[in-house]
Amino acid sequence: MEFESSDFRIIEPDLTLFKLAAKAKCKELEDSIEDSKEGISQISTLDLTNSIVKLSVTYQVLTP
Repeated sequence: MEFESSDFRIIEPDLTLFKLAAKAKCKELEDSIEDSKEGISQISTLDLTNSIVKLSVTYQVLTP
């Protein structure tokens, strides 16, 4: 099967694909916070929380 560039369109950042990716990344960061509380990781909890908030606001996804 062959495709041409006209078969594709640019995805706008407010579409579901980007929101799903942002939500998955937020979940990954939340897991990192849990690991840091258990002493497994040395990453700052504040840095992780700030990253989650930034993603949440930018892509309008709900996070704890």
